[in-house]
Amino acid sequence: MSKSLADLAVEFWKLLNNYDRFIDVVPDIAKPRLAAQARFGKTRLATILQNEGMHLTVYDGHVFEPNLPVVAINDDEFASSDVLVISQTIEPTILQQLNVINVGKVYLAKSVSPRGL
Repeated sequence: MSKSLADLAVEFWKLLNNYDRFIDVVPDIAKPRLAAQARFGKTRLATILQNEGMHLTVYDGHVFEPNLPVVAINDDEFASSDVLVISQTIEPTILQQLNVINVGKVYLAKSVSPRGL
């Protein structure tokens, strides 16, 4: 059940992210209502996961480290000496207590700061 719920949560999260982009292009009069629906969906997702002892984690802006529970889709584009940051989450990481239920997928970018901060 945990894996199925995590899979559903990832798909719903991706749908909500696409919905957020859609809100940016609708007429201004519709934006507040649509944004409220998106916030409600995000809150419900977090509540449902919390009820099962799970939570969703996004690492956008974090320095990429090999111990993070994510797969970097474009890690082959960089030198091993580059300091990398997570520029975009494609799929979130789903954790249940300290167990990784779903490994996230991310895009990386070179850090503009020498230490990634």
